[in-house]
Amino acid sequence: MERNRGFTLVELLVVVALIAILASIIIPVAGRSKAGILKKRAMMECQSIRLAAIQFNSEHLYMPWPPENRNGHPVYVGDDKVTDASTQPNVIRMLCGDNALRKVYLEVPDIARDPSDENRFLDPWGKPYVILLDRNKDGSIKAGGDIGTISDSVAVYTTDPKHPDKRIQTW
Repeated sequence: MERNRGFTLVELLVVVALIAILASIIIPVAGRSKAGILKKRAMMECQSIRLAAIQFNSEHLYMPWPPENRNGHPVYVGDDKVTDASTQPNVIRMLCGDNALRKVYLEVPDIARDPSDENRFLDPWGKPYVILLDRNKDGSIKAGGDIGTISDSVAVYTTDPKHPDKRIQTW
């Protein structure tokens, strides 16, 4: 009697069960690694914005935020927190080359650009980065709220939507 050389039903079920077990182990690990990669990307982008603003300040002698003018003289009224869609693009635009020296200090990756406003720099979760600037040059940023005062000239942060109480920050 000749025997068929195919797989038996039991062998196929064993293989399917092994694949299911391996998938149940690998899928959560892959999800955690993706979350870690997004956090690393956010941290690197925060640091890039911070360093670009510091370099801009050292070459222009003011922070990348147009100063208010009073009788032709710049006036710094205090530290400003750049948080919303209407103010963050002003800083990013100046860092990307729309400044007196026409120098590019920051390259915004295409993946991080907002489709509705190319000068808005979005974090990996689609929110604008919060940029804190020491515009009055007193050596600290008065951010208020739960942040308080930061002893630095530039600080950038965002929050991970899964852990909104933990900031990804540069200070």
